[in-house]
Amino acid sequence: MIGNDTESDAFKLMFKKFKKYDESMANEVIDFDKANNYSFVKKLDLTSNAKDKHLHKSYLRSDFNNPEDWQIYTLDNIPKGLLVVRRIFTESAASKWFHKLLYSIPDEYANKVKSNVPLPTSDRETSNLRWVTFGYHHNWDTKVYSEKGEVPDDIAELCRCISSVLGLQFTAEAGIINYYTSKSTLSPHADVSEVNKKAPLFSLSLGSSAIFLVGGEQRCSSPISAMYLQNSDLLIMSEESRLSFHAIAKVLQNNNDSGRIITRINLNIRQVY
Repeated sequence: MIGNDTESDAFKLMFKKFKKYDESMANEVIDFDKANNYSFVKKLDLTSNAKDKHLHKSYLRSDFNNPEDWQIYTLDNIPKGLLVVRRIFTESAASKWFHKLLYSIPDEYANKVKSNVPLPTSDRETSNLRWVTFGYHHNWDTKVYSEKGEVPDDIAELCRCISSVLGLQFTAEAGIINYYTSKSTLSPHADVSEVNKKAPLFSLSLGSSAIFLVGGEQRCSSPISAMYLQNSDLLIMSEESRLSFHAIAKVLQNNNDSGRIITRINLNIRQVY
């Protein structure tokens, strides 16, 4: 789970390694279902007042598992502020949100990888879909945010619920939905385009599990940790970890993926200003 390579691009080496992941490498990946096995994985309690929070008045409240039961972890061996909140949704809600983000985000919210590719109505139509953006739209060439669009109401409310439970100051202003096939990856990068670099990043995983890599603010920073992100796990990058390099090295196959082209969806929400 730890990479101590001293090469100038240690992250690239780790990324290449875990792209070839197989079960023989499982002991090198942090499994939060076995959190007690790792001395550097710490469980946090950030929901002690959860019953009084916004979530319990929200129209989305039935989507969430009881926030008093949320399992929240951080790592001592990487920059402070990375949180993994396990399985925030009920099983049925996770399925509902997967379907919503794949089929129901209106065209006016989205920029597609190909401008003429409509949002899909069936799995056969998802082969060209790689990402959509909403809110302030991110320009992949200039790495800056351009015109402002609207954040879908359900996604804005989702963020209000999460922020309230965890006691975080956060306003959803921009988002990217990444669509993964079983062969997709997300290359090593740090999110530095936002003007406000102190606000946290929210990243919700849906569908198949993936291997997530995270290190420090430089590609050569060590250690680099690998961890499983599973269905409806919420990753939060805040404080010192906000500018850390990270990547998705591998999407793992799931028995429920049979016939699906898109097997994993990642909803990333940011505060720009």
